[in-house]
Amino acid sequence: MINDILNFLEYENIAEEKSELRVDNGKFERYDAVKGDDTIVAVDGGCSVIVDGGTWNISKIKIASVAYKSDEKLTENVDEYTIAAMLKKKKIYFKIMPSIKINFQLSSIDIEEIPNLVRSILEWKKIKEIAESSGSGTVILRDGAFGSNEAHEKTLISDVFETCEKHGVELVGICKTCRISTDSGRPIVGVVNEVGSEKMPNEKWVYSDSDLTIVKFHEKSGFCYRLEAPKKDNLIKTIGVISYYSKDPEILGYPYPLLKADKVARVKDFEKEMENVKVKMLAKSLGKNFIETDEKSTIMHSLLDKRAYR
Repeated sequence: MINDILNFLEYENIAEEKSELRVDNGKFERYDAVKGDDTIVAVDGGCSVIVDGGTWNISKIKIASVAYKSDEKLTENVDEYTIAAMLKKKKIYFKIMPSIKINFQLSSIDIEEIPNLVRSILEWKKIKEIAESSGSGTVILRDGAFGSNEAHEKTLISDVFETCEKHGVELVGICKTCRISTDSGRPIVGVVNEVGSEKMPNEKWVYSDSDLTIVKFHEKSGFCYRLEAPKKDNLIKTIGVISYYSKDPEILGYPYPLLKADKVARVKDFEKEMENVKVKMLAKSLGKNFIETDEKSTIMHSLLDKRAYR
């Protein structure tokens, strides 16, 4: 059975992939890690639905930032928010606490998408705040790409780019996942990683082709990542700085500041369960019994999952 599945995935002709991407030595460049004296700041967000009532939800959002200079951690901060979204008379409404002004078109968004969209917007707001208070040469790392389909977020991203340019801040997005494909269907990152490993084994490299930038941050790592930046002028130098922070053995070849920000921002399972109990207890004390009753319309799958491993 698995044989049939594997045979279905016919991606054997690497020569064809090389031709398709025109992968050659001219598009790969070796580089060196640079310790540097500039500050590097990583920003990441975490989000989890705490109570899901089917037509409404309550979620917790955490936005983390950590700053390093050389080998010293300068700061570690996390902002926490609670957001409620509800569907009422075919319209979606939401409220976020602590209160912060966010404007986007709710008519084009599903209620399940709101917490993650708000998380992303809050990340960009945090990046702008950091850029405004940073000195020239500061590197800000964002977990993920720079694109958005939502008008308010698009405007905010453009504003962040202008702010970074004004203050001489280098902004880099590092994509842990990339689904951009070649014409034959294979992921571009997979093909470039394969060719790069053949051409430059045990070396750090950057592959640059028009708007596409893919980087291997550590010579012993099996991973490479697609990068995004508002401008590519100083990207090679910035890559060297990021590489210096990518030698931690916990995940070799992944920037440790981003790993740390992920840990700080992540809403862990035990935290989600504690918040769930706290919300329902408070709701019950306020006579809002619908909170626990409505949740029962969505949680049977998770109850069955938990019992499956007992």
